[in-house]
Amino acid sequence: MTESKQILSVRSAAVDENLVLEFEFKGKRHHLQRPKHENLSKALTRINLNINKRGKKNSSEDTLPIEAHLTDVKTGSPVPGDTPNSQAWCTGRALVVGECYYELHINPPTVTSLTVTRCVIVDHPVVPQVELAFSDPECCSWTWRRLEGPPLNPPGGLVDLLSNSTCRSNAAVYWPTSEDRGHALVVVCVPSGKDGRLGHPAYTVTQPVEAAPPSPAIARRHLETPSPLAAGQFRVVSYNILADVYASTEYAARVLYPYCKREALDGEYRQARIVRELLGYHADVVCLQEVGARMYAEFLQPCLAQAGYKGRLQLKVGTVPEGEAVFYNTSKFECVWNDFVSLSHFLRSDPSCTDLRKALEEAPAISEGLTSRHTIVQLVVLRCLHAPHRLLCVANTHLYFHPDGDHIRLLQTELCLRYLEKALDDVVLRFRNGTVHPEVALVFAGDFNSCPCTAAYQLMARGSVPKDHVDWTKHRLPPSLYPKCTCGLVTGARGPQGQECVQPDGIAMEEELVATGRGVAIGGGVAVEGVVAVGGGVAVAVGGGVAVGGVAVGGGVAVGGGVAVEGGVAVEGGVTDCTLDMGFQGLHLEHNFNFLSACGIPPFTNYTEKFVGTLDYIFVGLEHLEVTASVSLPSLEEVREMVALPSVHFPSDHIALVCNVSWKPSK
Repeated sequence: MTESKQILSVRSAAVDENLVLEFEFKGKRHHLQRPKHENLSKALTRINLNINKRGKKNSSEDTLPIEAHLTDVKTGSPVPGDTPNSQAWCTGRALVVGECYYELHINPPTVTSLTVTRCVIVDHPVVPQVELAFSDPECCSWTWRRLEGPPLNPPGGLVDLLSNSTCRSNAAVYWPTSEDRGHALVVVCVPSGKDGRLGHPAYTVTQPVEAAPPSPAIARRHLETPSPLAAGQFRVVSYNILADVYASTEYAARVLYPYCKREALDGEYRQARIVRELLGYHADVVCLQEVGARMYAEFLQPCLAQAGYKGRLQLKVGTVPEGEAVFYNTSKFECVWNDFVSLSHFLRSDPSCTDLRKALEEAPAISEGLTSRHTIVQLVVLRCLHAPHRLLCVANTHLYFHPDGDHIRLLQTELCLRYLEKALDDVVLRFRNGTVHPEVALVFAGDFNSCPCTAAYQLMARGSVPKDHVDWTKHRLPPSLYPKCTCGLVTGARGPQGQECVQPDGIAMEEELVATGRGVAIGGGVAVEGVVAVGGGVAVAVGGGVAVGGVAVGGGVAVGGGVAVEGGVAVEGGVTDCTLDMGFQGLHLEHNFNFLSACGIPPFTNYTEKFVGTLDYIFVGLEHLEVTASVSLPSLEEVREMVALPSVHFPSDHIALVCNVSWKPSK
């Protein structure tokens, strides 16, 4: 007679050449992988070797070896040793090891890997990462327990862990409390199949729970969003969360963010801080940029799902490993449609862009720079649950990053707007009820990589950009001489009427400058009517010239005292016929959306050691919506406490924008 009945798991997927045997004997878990074509006798020999291994303490004991046999349940006869493993380990067989009897469970739900992050912090989410065979994550049950003894696995395995711990939660995601501080946590996963079969429990033990580093600035912002908004109102967040693929490199640690502690750049630390910050805003719509696929699937989605959100991720085209994500509060909205478009593909193929394609024939370099980008615009259409006739279209983008690309970002913004105009018309037709059209509102958020002085911002905020805007001429400069925008935190910069940074007719940067008409003057230059002067140069208004210490007339570029006339380029006094797309004179662009920058023009939304400026915006369409409030940003003192962003207190190099929006009364 055998004393105990246990389970031996046999995993044998049709596509695999091996099968896997798992069982527990005398408190030790045994895992064997054997070729399917191998004879049973070889597999049993390996099992016998494993179960008869002796530790140093009992190596001298004179004990008889234990022998394992595979038997047929009906007849009780041993299975012949020359039977292939693929035929031997099947239903109706049992493994007998000494006085232990193991029923064979074929392809049971199995946890093949279970891990947790190294970073376990009070009031921050911990998400287990599980890999399964013959089961799905939604079929698993979870238990979190606080280990009351030392944070090491006791020799008795799971049974001893359970007896030495206190149950804390039965959710997949756990938020440690102050009571857990200093204790390790045990997470137990029991897999289940769709047929209801339960698999063997798997467990792992975390590092001891640590106290959370304080973040007074974010805590202060959370005081402005203590609870969700009522029906008829919604809160929007836009946040570039800094993709881990950019933050976790040696280049990031040494060059981009050398002031930031290594542990604060760690992806596991940052993702926990990001989720904690996001949930403190009690938002209804969350637009994120630079979202990696792995972070979305393994952390953002499960954490935000637990809090009542659903999300959509759209990676950029090509091989870019990150993209945009929109999450929405399921107690207020349901998603009825989602879409995206590659801006380069839209330009090349959409009939609404025929005029742009024709105009860019005169600017092949600009056209190439625009169509080679991987930028997308994401669109998620949400129906209001409390008012089903209202549809909220949420657009989310992250425009081209290069400092020399204001003209590219201007054209990308125009492409976004053209796509959204078509998409919103489609939404009206798609969701109209007979002759009754829905109320379709638009929120367009993202990292536009555009300061308030740029044409891209002007197009969004003012509705139009003239063909002689300076951003159409900046591309004529060689990259090394591209005029750098210093709007934002620069002090002492004044235009002719004493304006700071941005003025209706001109842009003034740095001190001792003159800006007239729509010119840009940088570092003591004189600019007249739509031209650019840098470093003391004079640019005279015939078609818009660019001068760097020289004189440019009629669209020329002059560098270092040279003279350029009618589209020529002069460097250090010489003259050349290089055109640099000089035939392209710009476009007048306009749209009919009535946008408001919901958070105004903050002094900065991106703050690093090398750059400070406002790049992120939430634009709200005012036809059906109105902005009722925006959450204040951290102060300069707060972001400078640890030099710049990111830091221990701030998980990204950008600041989250947060605003409250309400629906206007229906017409």
